Amino acid sequence: MKVLVFCVVLVFCVALVAFLVVGDPQPCDFNDECKKMNVARCEEFFEKGFCNNLTAKGKTCREKELFRRGKYVMQCPCGSGLSCEPALTIELFIIERQCLEVGATATSTSPDNE
Repeated sequence: MKVLVFCVVLVFCVALVAFLVVGDPQPCDFNDECKKMNVARCEEFFEKGFCNNLTAKGKTCREKELFRRGKYVMQCPCGSGLSCEPALTIELFIIERQCLEVGATATSTSPDNE
């Protein structure tokens, strides 16, 4: 019983922190409804659009944004002057992409041949 109460309190605290960090995003149906530096984002499960900031430099991004019914799905595109570039590759595999300045170089790693 104590574990259940602890889990409920933990979930509540995480939800509260997430709300305080993200704030209260403005609901919208299309990108045109958002402010100048915001875009509509489609939530993964409920397909509700909210105006969110463009993805900032150094933040994780997707190679190709999914755009459906006037909304970006799950993640906003990179901000002005940035592009979604491979940030970490291991041999031929891209592990992570980040919004980087156009022309920035990727970090590559390969196993040590010892």
